[in-house]
Amino acid sequence: MFSYYELNGYHDFDSCKSVIGISFPTAEERKILGCPSLVPLLTLETNCIDNKSKKVLEYTKIIYRGDTFKYIVS
Repeated sequence: MFSYYELNGYHDFDSCKSVIGISFPTAEERKILGCPSLVPLLTLETNCIDNKSKKVLEYTKIIYRGDTFKYIVS
């Protein structure tokens, strides 16, 4: 992705702070993840921005099933 940004004239970009949250799955998320409605989900959201123009180059939202994975944060 960073090579793509540079090819398109963005040379000074950075990630914003990440936001971690807990939620319960929507009907669509239950279908995709194959889980019941009371399985907690861990969501991680962040942006990559161009520092010069402050344009958001990338928005990322990752959803993890809380009952399936072990998370190590360092």
